[in-house]
Amino acid sequence: WQPDTNRASPFPAARVVDRRAREDSLAVAWVAAARAGQWVTLRWPIPVEMRSLRLYGVRRDPTSGTDLSVGDCRIILLRGERQVGVIAGTGPVMPEGTDVSFPPLVVDAIRIELLDVSGQIRGAPRAGLAEVETIARLALD
Repeated sequence: WQPDTNRASPFPAARVVDRRAREDSLAVAWVAAARAGQWVTLRWPIPVEMRSLRLYGVRRDPTSGTDLSVGDCRIILLRGERQVGVIAGTGPVMPEGTDVSFPPLVVDAIRIELLDVSGQIRGAPRAGLAEVETIARLALD
């Protein structure tokens, strides 16, 4: 996994794949430097056949001023920098996980664009995800 994002943040994109979504600490989440126009891209060094993924939202913590809500995401599936599929909308991203299934596709990257974001993280207008979990295997072609 090689995650990247469009802005620097004290909570880097690498945290979106650390398999620690169920912890309450923001130290395990990707938190963008802003709210609007945010995305994270996950890249694999070799193609994988992907059939689903699970997005985890950041847990609410009113005592720290965290009430982030991600209402929708667009997922762009890529191979060799070309789009091979798109999920136009995921619906709300829940802290317990939101499943997104699709017909198997061979990809080497996915880009997750946060479309409908409200609330704050530590009192600041930001976007983010706690985790992205993929269901994939090595591509046979």
